[in-house]
Amino acid sequence: MINCVSIIFFRIVLVDLSLKYTLPHKVPMCSLISQMTQVFKPVLKRPALRNLLLTVLASTRVNAFQINTLAAKLPVAVRHYKTKQKRLLRFINSCFPTDVALDAWCAFVLCSLRKAGRQLRILLVDETDILQDYRVIVIAAPFRKRAIPIYWQIYRKDSFDKMVFRSHNVLVQEFCKAFVQQFEKTLPG
Repeated sequence: MINCVSIIFFRIVLVDLSLKYTLPHKVPMCSLISQMTQVFKPVLKRPALRNLLLTVLASTRVNAFQINTLAAKLPVAVRHYKTKQKRLLRFINSCFPTDVALDAWCAFVLCSLRKAGRQLRILLVDETDILQDYRVIVIAAPFRKRAIPIYWQIYRKDSFDKMVFRSHNVLVQEFCKAFVQQFEKTLPG
């Protein structure tokens, strides 16, 4: 289930960034596809990249995140609706390398901000509920009256009860330590 939540969160991040200069509900598909391909092609295998692209494109055309509505909008040339639904379910249940994709996204955003001449003096850390029993903690960079997510971690609300994390403070410390390592690996010096 974490895999599905991660895919949906990637969609939210990518579509929100592509909407920053356009009218609401008008997502520039070509720029979204090229941006996603640029970021994820080096780290994802071709089928995973294609399925991620198809899922994100379909999710830009629906109002609700339901398997049925999302599958109906998949831009795939098949006759039967059930075939689309099976493809989507197979992708959601697959072993999508979320850690590798997250590292690629983080490196892309940090390098893009550096190329734009932005110094990362201020980073925003926020935490919010996303789906049902899931929460996300996010590190973002302020940019043109928006916050661009750089790094995030998704966890279940009951993670503390099940002792996945000893406490919320430990979760935040480990999260920040992981981000600092990724930051130093991407932008040394």
